[in-house]
Amino acid sequence: MPILDNADTIQKFLMNQKKKKKKPKKRVFYGYKCGKGFTKKGVGATQSYEIFYFLKKYHAPPEYAKEIYVYDGRKAEIVKLSAIDPKELPFYRILHGPYKKYQGMNVVEEGIYFIGTKHGRWETYRFNKKDTTNYLVTKFKYYKGFPKESKITYYDESNQSKVKEVIPYMNGDMTGTYYYFKENGDPLMHGEYKEGQKAGIWHEYFEDKNRKKREVQYPKDPRLDHFEPYIIREWDEHGTVIIIDGKPAEEARHKGGAPPSSKQKKTKPVAQPKSTRPPSSKAKPISKPVAQPDSTGAHTQQPGDTTTAPATQVKPVSPQTKSSRPPASHRPVAPAVQPKSTRPPVSKKQPGN
Repeated sequence: MPILDNADTIQKFLMNQKKKKKKPKKRVFYGYKCGKGFTKKGVGATQSYEIFYFLKKYHAPPEYAKEIYVYDGRKAEIVKLSAIDPKELPFYRILHGPYKKYQGMNVVEEGIYFIGTKHGRWETYRFNKKDTTNYLVTKFKYYKGFPKESKITYYDESNQSKVKEVIPYMNGDMTGTYYYFKENGDPLMHGEYKEGQKAGIWHEYFEDKNRKKREVQYPKDPRLDHFEPYIIREWDEHGTVIIIDGKPAEEARHKGGAPPSSKQKKTKPVAQPKSTRPPSSKAKPISKPVAQPDSTGAHTQQPGDTTTAPATQVKPVSPQTKSSRPPASHRPVAPAVQPKSTRPPVSKKQPGN
């Protein structure tokens, strides 16, 4: 450092040093310009909010990233995707830069994103009301979406541009999502490890085709669940299902019908029209009442007598015995009596009076 002998020289030197120092650019992370975002949920003591940054211009996430974090403008929240649909891209903002989540006035999670993937150190906290202190709960380190402790191998070890296998490690345990890729970048196998054991559903693909080959079910939590893994579904090279729930597809179809993906339509049975023909049961003969003789020798019916009488015992009524009285409809109707008027009669004046 040069020796300065007077005040003017010292002042000039300090001014030059200030000019040389460049001010850090605001909202620029890893060389990308970002915008600032904010979300809010809940009310009162349960209210939480997030502060995050996003890319102003779209940049594709890392090729092998399978967990991509974006801000969805329609839902007004941060969502996790396995892949970005180009049709939905106008509604997304790729997260990039620092991230913090608050519960009330306390930080409960913080980390950093790199083009939609978790990067760097991520921590979660729990607030203790008794001593008003935030305690560290979990701490993980990531590198562009993968746990930093993961063992990653490449098809080209010199350039390390084509990932072959990702074995996840967190805090010394094999925990996280395992990936095995083809040389062109398509997945060949992926699934989850929990403390060194396979968990959940594992997916396998054909080596020469971008088509799924098999889905295998493992315990969701190997520490608690204990059962033998089984194949949920398996396909042949033509895309035909050959195994369903660990059994041949034909056997499963015979027992439980076609799989849910089948396009067969269920046909409803045709309803038969109701017959208008009377029932075939034989009708009981209607018994005729017995005619008892009256004073004229004719037979009349007695109540409660259902004995069938011979037809010769009933004598037809002669025309002379018919009543000559006309029916009620032919009787003369008496004229209605008109009520007398209470109005006094009008006297006729004699001419000349």
